[in-house]
Amino acid sequence: MSATQSTPLEKLEFFSAIVLVSRDSRQLAEFYRDKLGLPLEEELHPGSDPHYACEIGDVHFAIFPEPKKHLDRGARVGHGQVKFAFTVFDLDTVVKALQERGVEVTYPPMQAEDFIKMTAIRDPDGNYIELTQMDERWFNHLAERKRQGIDAVQRWRERTGQGTEQPAAAQQSSAPGDPKWFDKPRVK
Repeated sequence: MSATQSTPLEKLEFFSAIVLVSRDSRQLAEFYRDKLGLPLEEELHPGSDPHYACEIGDVHFAIFPEPKKHLDRGARVGHGQVKFAFTVFDLDTVVKALQERGVEVTYPPMQAEDFIKMTAIRDPDGNYIELTQMDERWFNHLAERKRQGIDAVQRWRERTGQGTEQPAAAQQSSAPGDPKWFDKPRVK
């Protein structure tokens, strides 16, 4: 690109996925599924290692083993640490349930600023996970963003002019025998 050209950078507003890489992906998936209640299921896609995944709102959450098959695609990553947060609606009850399952919080629930109550835990790989209980101002903020069209589905519809048909119609439009990776049945 020449110095006189200026391609605008698209504003990044949404997560599409959170992916953890683990030395023991099964153990890590069991933690997130059995201790935290995420609906993780084992998946296998062409050209990829077996892994665990689910959707959390509009975000795809996945746990992969250290790469084997896809090393040749330049995805040379190893296990590592990630910090992220989950929204909860009753932090004290969540903390109690976690402690009953043998999960210790790194610090007692505390008020952070005037609109968020929080604590944190660590998963078996040492990833730091904040648990945040937001007050109504946060959710009003999110609702306002949606009213303004700051929503992944709305943005996709605006950008492509697609997606106005019902989900069943969208599924029928896929060519038989050639489902996309997200239409394929999950490995049980």
